[in-house]
Amino acid sequence: MLFTIPEYLFDSLLVLLSAYKFECIWKLDVLPIWLIILWLSFATLFVDVLVFFQRYLILGVLISVILGPLTYYLGKPIGIIVIYNYYFFFISMILFWALLMHYYLKYILKLNTTK
Repeated sequence: MLFTIPEYLFDSLLVLLSAYKFECIWKLDVLPIWLIILWLSFATLFVDVLVFFQRYLILGVLISVILGPLTYYLGKPIGIIVIYNYYFFFISMILFWALLMHYYLKYILKLNTTK
């Protein structure tokens, strides 16, 4: 849950701010159920990814800054997301993913050094 709550709140906020919306029938509040399941599934692997990148903090942040927004943007051609404001979308996604990955990597590093 530690990894899924920030993503859920961030996605919900951007939908409410009309940066984008998901084209889906089954939703939990403003987000599609499949996205919430995807976040929960991603969180199970996230710790392994973070452990790998704890030695490469800058690389981990850089990769997440690129791949985070890109995964959302690639949903546009297949019709699962409609992006209304590209500038706001990319700026907020880049900032969110950079801060999130930096925080998580520091968290994992702190966890591993206290053991």
